[in-house]
Amino acid sequence: MRGLGLAGTYLSVALVLAGCVGAPESVLVPVGTASPGPVAHRSASTGPLASPANTASPRASSPAPATEAPPSLNADAMLVRDAALATAEAGALRFDVEIQSADPADDVPRITGRGQVSFGEPIHFRYLADEFTGIGGTAPESEVIFDDSRIYIRGRDAVADSPETWIVMDFDELAMGSTFRQRYLEQYGTTLFVLVPALGVTQAERAGNQTINGASTTHYVGRSDPELALSLLPTVVRELYRQSLERRRTGIEVRGGLGPLPSVEVEAWVDADGRIARIRYLQDVESGDIAALLITYDFDAFGLPLDLEPPDGAEILTIAELQERYRTSSAPPSPPG
Repeated sequence: MRGLGLAGTYLSVALVLAGCVGAPESVLVPVGTASPGPVAHRSASTGPLASPANTASPRASSPAPATEAPPSLNADAMLVRDAALATAEAGALRFDVEIQSADPADDVPRITGRGQVSFGEPIHFRYLADEFTGIGGTAPESEVIFDDSRIYIRGRDAVADSPETWIVMDFDELAMGSTFRQRYLEQYGTTLFVLVPALGVTQAERAGNQTINGASTTHYVGRSDPELALSLLPTVVRELYRQSLERRRTGIEVRGGLGPLPSVEVEAWVDADGRIARIRYLQDVESGDIAALLITYDFDAFGLPLDLEPPDGAEILTIAELQERYRTSSAPPSPPG
């Protein structure tokens, strides 16, 4: 969730690096960095479980062979892992996500969102974080579309006077564009990690049958190793996830931790076609008032093309157009929220 807080900073800096002169001081101020409610600041680590305008056709990239021998998997764990691989091989999916405190007694608002992910080349994804109300007030919804060489952003992460106005950045045309592309991938690219808990499964047991969104599924409960998933991820995701693991290891070392990242408990629901319909796991919180977050993903629309453009009729501003609007306006727009 840190990406929601830093995107405005990158966009503000990009206004200056794009060659726009005379930017007002307010453009350089990080926008959207103060998210209301403690949940919005949590990073992606895991822990034990608690109670078609412009479209991109998905082209799945093949997982590389593991560099180390994986642990012996029981039959149910193999079913879960194979279901995750089959889900990735479909090339793309859409999902709904719900994030909440693992402690039912915590009076913390749930965060919900929805997205679209492609596991092939080039990198494509879309994510919408719904509006939510927390301790600090109401946070407007935020949406990002990453189309490999460009990114569209609207809502609380955009420097714009309307939550419906999209800001588009073309990395090929922007000074230091490759740097900004990498930074946005680091912040928003965790969207591509949705299958990691199932790919890293080390043991599992069948827990019965359940209907998920109208589909009959088999429910499994087990454990997952976040590092084991690395070698099984699609090629396009692997390097990004490796960098994420390194940052997490560094954080553990800074806090005095030793050894590898801990394994986590995970639940997975496999549909009749052998793909993951739902996955649920817990995310340890490294600081703050919440001990852990319970995260649930529901998947569907396997293999369908992604919608990678804002809605018809939406206002879309380039960096230069946004700068010109600031230059001619008597006052810059107020930050969202």
